[in-house]
Amino acid sequence: MTKRAILLTLALSALVSRADEGETTVLKPGQRKEVPGLSLTAHERYRISFEALADGPDTVENNAQVAAALRDRNRRAHGLRLASWEYRFYDASGKMVGGGFGSDVWRVVVSSKWRKYQEVFFGPSRAVTMKVIFINGTPDTTTSIRNLKLEPYSEPTLNVNADFSLGVLCHSGFGNSDVYMEKTPGGVVMCVPTYAIGEGFPVTGGRRYVVSVELAEKPRTNPMVGVGFSDAKGKGIGECGGVFWVDPVKVEKQFKAPADAVTMSISISKGARDIKFKSIKVLPCE
Repeated sequence: MTKRAILLTLALSALVSRADEGETTVLKPGQRKEVPGLSLTAHERYRISFEALADGPDTVENNAQVAAALRDRNRRAHGLRLASWEYRFYDASGKMVGGGFGSDVWRVVVSSKWRKYQEVFFGPSRAVTMKVIFINGTPDTTTSIRNLKLEPYSEPTLNVNADFSLGVLCHSGFGNSDVYMEKTPGGVVMCVPTYAIGEGFPVTGGRRYVVSVELAEKPRTNPMVGVGFSDAKGKGIGECGGVFWVDPVKVEKQFKAPADAVTMSISISKGARDIKFKSIKVLPCE
């Protein structure tokens, strides 16, 4: 762990638990806990992680509906509420800034056993601090949390969680989309029932990049992958980018970022129903 991550963990020790000290933050039904003032740098990559368990009926071990809920964006409308967490980002003046990542619909504590929950993200533009909000919205389940950490993180690809190795409970990279993760003998794969829109990641204008997409199995219909670029204001840049079909199971394509591009994003559509992705990787060309 880096010195910066160690200092941050120590600063949080009064608010959250550490496994080696045997301490936990316990939230009864209806309670919430805010952990403010976590420092970060805009456009840098971070991993946030913690361990949690749920004590009550609303867990995968005690309620089959909870396991199904991991694939159901509308579970709240169906009456199932689970403990969850949210993020807020702030600029130097303390004003909340946009550009957050993912959706709290996938951020849920689901097990009666201690499990690690983690996400990887880039600090939003102008953000200098963030807040984590734990919310126990369940009617009958107590939630325990320990070992909250925010630390700089590195991956070999430009986009986050490119091979989905962060686990079935992590939707990083496509957290705003109607997707779910599935554990297979070959590793965790991302399943796309309809379509998916990836989160943006930093790129350098004028540089060329290679997008590599690999499916976990040959599909009945081939998905179409889109590549888009945005400027510093978050506005999509005209006709730049492009689309390509994944046929049969693996393909690589090169794209040049426009001169004013600061972020790139990946989308999946057209015939992508119930298709399983093994990896989606973006790298700079040599």
